[in-house]
Amino acid sequence: MKPYYEHQGITIYHGDGVDYLRSLADDSVDMVLTDPPYKINQDYGSNIDADKLCSVSSIHPLMAQVSRVLKPGRFAVLFYDNRILPLLFEAAKGTKLIYQRQLFVYRSNSIHAYCWHGWMNCTDPICIFTKAGSKKFYPDTKPKVKHDCYTRTKMNNHKSGHPAQKPEDIIMHIIEWCTNEGDMIIDPYCGAGSVGLSATLTNRRFTGVDINSDWLVLAVSHMSNNEV
Repeated sequence: MKPYYEHQGITIYHGDGVDYLRSLADDSVDMVLTDPPYKINQDYGSNIDADKLCSVSSIHPLMAQVSRVLKPGRFAVLFYDNRILPLLFEAAKGTKLIYQRQLFVYRSNSIHAYCWHGWMNCTDPICIFTKAGSKKFYPDTKPKVKHDCYTRTKMNNHKSGHPAQKPEDIIMHIIEWCTNEGDMIIDPYCGAGSVGLSATLTNRRFTGVDINSDWLVLAVSHMSNNEV
């Protein structure tokens, strides 16, 4: 797969993220941090039953490949959707990935959030797995301990143009606890490049992949405009 973009420890590919993982050696990746697709064929924020989200099927081959390429004891962290969490846990069955816990992003001003029955969807889960076979990794330099629920009045201080952009400060805090400087982080669904930007700002290497060329244009612009 030919690189779409390369610059100062960042490599981005245009292609299928699962296929890219298949090309990697076993036990070769320090961290996988990603936000898999679960609405790519629908409008974000639409009130549609989760069973109709046809793009979620890629989570099964994804988790198998993440389990294979991740180094023992290291972290796979996935932003996901509350409505379809059982699919993620089902996809991890039979792999070497051990579910550890969830973190949450709480959107305190979600007045236009998706509602189900009497409850407004104001939280986004972040699911943390480690790979069996070694002691759990701890970073050489431990950052500040924070609550397991990140509270936000708005998701991002700047907009990349991607409808599911995640906050870089949260991503950076996760990266700092799950890797050391110089480690390689892979995002097989890199979207607007928030993980790549966060990896570079914390002195980590990054490889991102996305099948949508429009998102890759945004990713390069996003990282370039934020002094990567």
